[in-house]
Amino acid sequence: MLEKRLHRLPSWTGLTVVLILCVAALYPTVLNGFTNWDDPGFITDNKLVKTLSWEQVKVIFSNHDNHLYMPFTTLYRALLYHVFGPDAFVFHLTNLVLHLANVILLFILLTRLVARQWIVLFTTFTFAIHPMHVEPVAWVIGNVYLLYSLFYLATLIGYIKYLETHSPWWFAGALACFVGSLGSSIIGVTLAPALFVIDYYLGRHINSRLVLEKVPFFLLSLGAGILGLWLAAETTYHREAYTFLDSVWMAGYSLLFYGKSFVIPWPVSAFYPYPAKINGYLPALFLASPLLLAALVAVGWKYYRANRLVLAGILFFGINMAINLKFSFLAPYGEYFMANRYTYLPYIGLGLALGAILEKFLQSPRSVRYLTMGLLAVFGGCLIYLTHQRTKVWENSFTLWSDVTKQYPGAALPWVNRGNYLYEINDKTAAIADFSNALRADTLFYKAAYNRGKLYQEMGEDQKALADYNRVIQLNNRHYKAFNNRAYLLYERREYRAAIDDYSRAIAIKPVFAKAYYNRSFCYYQLQDLARALQDVEKAKSLGMAINEEYRQHLEKAKGKNE
Repeated sequence: MLEKRLHRLPSWTGLTVVLILCVAALYPTVLNGFTNWDDPGFITDNKLVKTLSWEQVKVIFSNHDNHLYMPFTTLYRALLYHVFGPDAFVFHLTNLVLHLANVILLFILLTRLVARQWIVLFTTFTFAIHPMHVEPVAWVIGNVYLLYSLFYLATLIGYIKYLETHSPWWFAGALACFVGSLGSSIIGVTLAPALFVIDYYLGRHINSRLVLEKVPFFLLSLGAGILGLWLAAETTYHREAYTFLDSVWMAGYSLLFYGKSFVIPWPVSAFYPYPAKINGYLPALFLASPLLLAALVAVGWKYYRANRLVLAGILFFGINMAINLKFSFLAPYGEYFMANRYTYLPYIGLGLALGAILEKFLQSPRSVRYLTMGLLAVFGGCLIYLTHQRTKVWENSFTLWSDVTKQYPGAALPWVNRGNYLYEINDKTAAIADFSNALRADTLFYKAAYNRGKLYQEMGEDQKALADYNRVIQLNNRHYKAFNNRAYLLYERREYRAAIDDYSRAIAIKPVFAKAYYNRSFCYYQLQDLARALQDVEKAKSLGMAINEEYRQHLEKAKGKNE
């Protein structure tokens, strides 16, 4: 039998083969650069990352990072930045190393849990090499998923050792690793209920000790969860309103999509926009998804309720997936409702479940067994090929967003992000075309209008720039940069009082906006209000702006003469 043949293979040899295949599939990621999808905000332009000192470590642990409390991840990034600088190669290489470390930890964990060696190797393989798992490895800031998973898997290993030895040291070690997981990402809160899944699989009887040993894990999870929801609630995005039922339907669709993509990982995108409602309703597939999901659960329960590994795998998948199901009516955050990186740990459960299901076919008569083995070989080959191909999408911002716009031309954000990249490489005409595509996709997406307005302004097409800034302000009257830029255009047209009004609006929104004070001073100067002009220059200087000292001295002299 296949199981016996594989069992003859030394377990670490099997792992070594998986690691070699993993490197072969994912090695192109280390040659990729940064992308403009949150890499600047979290790394290259992040003040928490760019400087490192003991005082800065205190700041990292006492503050959130872009509305996310993940001090271990931020500190890890700061250490890399401090030693190597903004070197994309180093960040990508360490991502790959972290992923390989997680593969090894998973293998160690599963060998202590699962007797069937081929199921261990199958699950480890599908975790190591899968198109859906390219994202957390190839995306520089995907290291948040790699780090929390590293501590998560270490926690589970420690917990298993505690159950084997009843040593308080192993329990303490597991708890310490869990703190590391939560400190890397609050997604680690799913570990506490996942411990009950392990207890179920191992056949432990429910008693007071079983429950009490989970209390510290749940208390830590509760604290981290409250903090995470509070920070997420501070971020808002323009998006169509969704009801409770809409969120249920989207959650059902997401679970079906993730389940399907484990076996058939195509098509795969880095961005899955929220679905548009038609006449107030989501598309039919979304509406039907809870029923389809319920039917699958019913079938699975009927045929596999006696198989602990199948049920434990499905439960592990569901628990770890639950936190990533975006119930937008509770926490309105994000421009997308699904992401490939969300499957990183949950797919461990599906790997175990599918392996347990396939075991029956591998123990069937020869024809069925060989057919199953052939299908598994094809499946593995497809995963390797698709994973390798997927790494090329993450080469840079252009390849990334071109792939998304090809699949979702009706989503605005991908067009804006590709337009931003084209602007960075000075292809202004192509950038304007992308910003215009974004506005055609979503007429309310003010970021596209603002970026296009800036480009028109740089190209000297002031009338078009003014129209875009008017549009931005109409859509978002708190956009201080749009007020500042429109004021500059008004100044150029010698509409000084109108420009002063706009600069004043920008300052009212952002009182520390030094540039607006400085620019407003020129308007006052043109109106011969020298006292206010000098006052604005002094204010801009006090806020840290480098000003023209000759201009300031000229104002002082002119003001003195008038007095």
